[in-house]
Amino acid sequence: MRVSDINLLQCLDCAGDLYLRQGTPDGHIIVQGILVCAQCGSWYPIVDEVGIFFKPALLSNYLSPRESEVIRSFGLSPSLPKTATDEEKRQLAVSQNWEFEWNIIHPFEKKDLTGNGFFGAEVFWNFIPLERYEIHNKIVFIGCGARGREAFHVAQENPSLIIINEIGSEIYSIKDLFSDSPVPILLLRGDLTSLPLKDHTVNVAICDHALQHIPDYQKAFSVLSRIVCSGGMTAICVYSLENNFLMTDIIEPLKQFFHFLPIRFQHLLGFVPALFFAVLIAGFYRPVHFLFPVMYKYLPLVEHFEMWGGCSLKFLWTACFDLIHAPVSHHFDEDEMKQLAASNLLRIELLKNTNQTLWSMICKK
Repeated sequence: MRVSDINLLQCLDCAGDLYLRQGTPDGHIIVQGILVCAQCGSWYPIVDEVGIFFKPALLSNYLSPRESEVIRSFGLSPSLPKTATDEEKRQLAVSQNWEFEWNIIHPFEKKDLTGNGFFGAEVFWNFIPLERYEIHNKIVFIGCGARGREAFHVAQENPSLIIINEIGSEIYSIKDLFSDSPVPILLLRGDLTSLPLKDHTVNVAICDHALQHIPDYQKAFSVLSRIVCSGGMTAICVYSLENNFLMTDIIEPLKQFFHFLPIRFQHLLGFVPALFFAVLIAGFYRPVHFLFPVMYKYLPLVEHFEMWGGCSLKFLWTACFDLIHAPVSHHFDEDEMKQLAASNLLRIELLKNTNQTLWSMICKK
């Protein structure tokens, strides 16, 4: 975190200004430190350049051993966790499951983002169809940024700053993607529904493939709207209810049973549908495309399987595990997408049913 980034932040409890009470900046970068609210005294740690922003009663639920060690080095200790609400338990489960996926199962690297597969630029900009010139020299926020796929592609369009939020510890891996990038980044670990950014801070807010996994997704979307300045853009990509029978009618009902299993077993289980889809694409969809191109376009989920057809079996395994393990998965219909925008006084610039299974929406404030 840069010293100048503190001016963009506010206290989660009272929205007061923050200052650096402990920690010595290394030049203009704060590697380890403690931010304190000038108004109410609440404190927030900085660990390995990442700002950690959880409500005090929840902080100890999320801390890694490394984060706890740094906090103790400043003579502080988190509050004992209170009894979590059902929603807080669900959010913690979401965090832990995605940490497992991105830290253990698929810890992708920079080289994985430069190709033409799912993690490549073409697929990302299909999900988030902003005009790329709208990124140039702008402050861009990425909600639920995981290991940095979205941030990496946004950085190629020369923004002035990228702010990345992620609830899990995989956020620390993002620094590796930017080791030789001139684009500054601000990393904020915490819940998107409780974000420490001041109002009207950013020009563009992006949340890709994540809003549907947040229990209070309406509040999360309102936060995206709050932090965007007048004339700024909000861009999201979420699961659609329309055309998505594979998820809504098959996978979601089965998840009631899958989630009784240990997450590592859920991962092994994901190989079965991955192999099935690989065979289906190679043995049916591709031959039909070659032999009967007119009929091909009427096949169910054809756009989705076209995208998956360019991916390895390893990726399909990860994708199927992704669909199975998510503790929270909401599917949005078209009217709900429009209502999200309207309730936050945003004007929809684009709304499309991407790959027949997703909604991509661009809004202007």
